[in-house]
Amino acid sequence: MIQPSPKEWTRSTRATDVNCDLLQARFINHSYDRHIHCGYAIGVVTHGVESFWCDGATYHAPAGSIVTVNPYAVHDGSSGIAEGFAYRMFYFSPENYVDALSGNDGKPVIAPHFTNPVIKDPELSREMVGLHNILQNEPDGLLRHESWIEILTRLALRHADLPPSAIQNRRDLPAARKMREYLHDNLSTGASLEELGQTTGLSPFQALRQFKANYNMTPHRYLTNIRLFKAQELLINGVPLADAAFASGFSDQAHLTRWYKRIYGVTPGKYAAACNNVQYT
Repeated sequence: MIQPSPKEWTRSTRATDVNCDLLQARFINHSYDRHIHCGYAIGVVTHGVESFWCDGATYHAPAGSIVTVNPYAVHDGSSGIAEGFAYRMFYFSPENYVDALSGNDGKPVIAPHFTNPVIKDPELSREMVGLHNILQNEPDGLLRHESWIEILTRLALRHADLPPSAIQNRRDLPAARKMREYLHDNLSTGASLEELGQTTGLSPFQALRQFKANYNMTPHRYLTNIRLFKAQELLINGVPLADAAFASGFSDQAHLTRWYKRIYGVTPGKYAAACNNVQYT
C-alpha cells in the first residue's frame, strides 16, 4: 500500500452561501480510484502535473490548466510527475450551475457540458484561483456571490456546450436604477444579489447582469465606490478614521485603507491629514 508523503496536505471547506464544496490539496503518492460525482468537479492545477483517466481516455493537466469533470463521468487521478501536483477544486450540483446561469427571458437553462477535460485558458485559470480564495476567505457576501456567478458564466461561455441564447444581456435601466437606489439606501449594511433582485423581480444572475450592463461595474464595486465617497465626506468633516470606516460600511480601518489606496492612490489617513492637518499612523 502506498503511504502518503509528509509533504501531502489537504484543506476542505464548504461555501454554504453558493452551495459549493472546496478542496485545496497537494498530492505526491496519493491516487484516486475510479469514481463518479453526482455534480461537477472543476478546478485548477496550480503546481506540477495531474494525470487522470476520464471516460475512456487519459489526460495530463500541467500547472495553469483548468480541469473539468462532468456529473457522473467516471474518472480517477494521480500525480503525473515525481514532484506531484497541487490543485484547487470546486464541487457543485448541475442545479447550482443552472441557477447561476438563469437567463433573463425566463426560459429554462440547460446545465453546461464540457467536452474537454483539460482546458488551457491562463486568464480564466487565474480568475478561478481568485474565486477559490474568495470563497475560502472573503466574508463579503455580495462579492462572493458576484464572483461565483461571473466566473461560472465565463467558464460556460468560453468552454462548454451552451446555447448562446441561454445567457442574454438585455438592458433594463429602470431595474438597474432601483438596484442602485437600494445600494445607496443600504450603504452601511450592504446588500446581497438576492436582495437586489427582489427589488426588481430578477434572479441574482439577472440582477448582476442588468447592473453591469447599465453601470459598467458590478454592484459590489459600485457599493465600494459610494462607501468611499461617504468615508471621504466624513474625513473632510474631521471624523476619526476608524469611525469613518465603520460609518461608511467598511469592516474596519484597514479595510477602508486598502480600498482607498487602491482607488485614489493615497491612504485615507494622508487624505484626512491634508484636509484637517491631523496625523494618522
